[in-house]
Amino acid sequence: MGYNSLVKADELLACDVSRLRQAVFKQLPQNVERPAFIMLVGLPGSGKSFFACKLTERIPAVVLESDFLRKLLVRRPVYSKSESYRLFRAIHVIARELLLGKYNVVLDATSLSEDSRQPLYSIAAATGAEAIVVYLSTPRETAKTRLIDRISRRDGYSDADWAVYQRLEAGYEPIREPHYEVNNAMDISAVIDRIMAQTRGNS
Repeated sequence: MGYNSLVKADELLACDVSRLRQAVFKQLPQNVERPAFIMLVGLPGSGKSFFACKLTERIPAVVLESDFLRKLLVRRPVYSKSESYRLFRAIHVIARELLLGKYNVVLDATSLSEDSRQPLYSIAAATGAEAIVVYLSTPRETAKTRLIDRISRRDGYSDADWAVYQRLEAGYEPIREPHYEVNNAMDISAVIDRIMAQTRGNS
């Protein structure tokens, strides 16, 4: 990449970060002594956004919902690799700023590959945040029903449909780091209780 291209890329990043910052920093929760970086991992329809909602009812945290933030940067997303690279480059900057400001952060994104998760671990380590990973696994038929229903009701910011699910599922790589697992609705409260216990000394 040439010098001019690098300059343009840096200018685009600065513009993207500014746009996301305006949306994310509008209303911040109580900050904590040692923040947690809670990374939700799972395919579309696995219940990540629902889990994030329930979790933030119990602990103060900023939710970085990738589908919402993507549409702040791109009016009509195509979900290409270059588009996702652009989005997450900006999200990583925002997450770092929030964690340095002592705010808990919940990242609501698929984060299916180790390559997508490694930068998140690095951000947690660099900011002194506690890295907490939650993998949400849902039966395929349940996920399919949820996605069809969500698309028909135009509920939420995600455009992921069953075709997107099928394209993404082959790209899942097992999580190597310690993590929590949510396999069904009964697990949600138990996992949230464990996260609260893990972060209790941080507030």
